[in-house]
Amino acid sequence: MESMTRDTKRHHLTSWHLTPINRSLLALLAGMVAVTGWAPLAWWPMLALVYGALFWLVDSRPGVLPAGITGLLFGLGLHVTGHGWIYTTMTDQVAMDNVAALFVSGLVWVGLALFTATPCVLYSFILRNLPWTPAIGLARTGLFASLMTLGEITRALAFERFSSLSLGYGLIDTWLAGMAPVIGNYGLSWLLRTLRSHQPDHQTRHQCAG
Repeated sequence: MESMTRDTKRHHLTSWHLTPINRSLLALLAGMVAVTGWAPLAWWPMLALVYGALFWLVDSRPGVLPAGITGLLFGLGLHVTGHGWIYTTMTDQVAMDNVAALFVSGLVWVGLALFTATPCVLYSFILRNLPWTPAIGLARTGLFASLMTLGEITRALAFERFSSLSLGYGLIDTWLAGMAPVIGNYGLSWLLRTLRSHQPDHQTRHQCAG
């Protein structure tokens, strides 16, 4: 009962009383904005912002289904915006009509988005019954970053040509790039997610302690 009380308090402190529709729209918008972190704009701080927002949206709303919806909408925003060329390929090179091209493209976009949704579901499922402690708070950030990075790796294996929006690629022109020879592209992805996901979590612990 005490752990449920802590989790409820944490939820109220971090949710800002967003309605489910507003949370969904925020997840979709965050995914769409995320593409500015890669070339040609290469606004890499935007990646830190949007993936921190994704962690906050998933972590502050208990439940496997809300986590899955959040991850799916974020992934759709990311891939529809970043891989919009799929539709053009279907219409121009494959010579599909607009409806068929949109349908096929939509299936691909949803398939890609599932590799963002699934880690969010697993994260919520693993931690939904754990009591809230500072140690668990620290572990959550690493777990979320690890699951998201594994999802990214799995996506690249399942869809060979769709590693272009790997988070590490957006960091090759930053100070973190010096670590790339040691930890690789996916190591950079994990590192940024861990560092950025830790900030909302730290604020939550501070609020709960107060």
